[in-house]
Amino acid sequence: ERELYRSEEEQPTSLRGKISNAYFKPKSFEQSGRVYELLGIRPFKRLVLGTAGKLQKKIEGGEYPSSYFVGQKDRSVKSLRKFEWGTRVNEIIHAPPALWCGYQLLKSLSEENYGLAMEWGACFLANIYLTMLQRYNRARVYNTIDQKLNS
Repeated sequence: ERELYRSEEEQPTSLRGKISNAYFKPKSFEQSGRVYELLGIRPFKRLVLGTAGKLQKKIEGGEYPSSYFVGQKDRSVKSLRKFEWGTRVNEIIHAPPALWCGYQLLKSLSEENYGLAMEWGACFLANIYLTMLQRYNRARVYNTIDQKLNS
């Protein structure tokens, strides 16, 4: 299992795989998760898990890894990798709107349209925190996989 994981994760063969790993693999400052914790990601995570996470868990029955919960019955490397893939998908979903909302926020502020700026600011904060949550979770998953494979 260790060699399969290492060969797939650290040695992608395609250009797309190399670019994807370069972007999605946690950077050195992200590995401990501390930077995200200082930005308040843990309370935000509890908020997300308490709302959308509960809904998804109810729909899926809590048996499969999802973008909110690692599988309840299976915490194998395979299950963790599936969860990690879900964090990539969710980041792809939330990062572009975060950039767009940030642009619109700055535009609204420059036009002194503060009511609209508040709306774009809320949109920006929601999407940037959802993006950070995916990066935070992915770093934790990478650490867990490394611990499993090195023990």
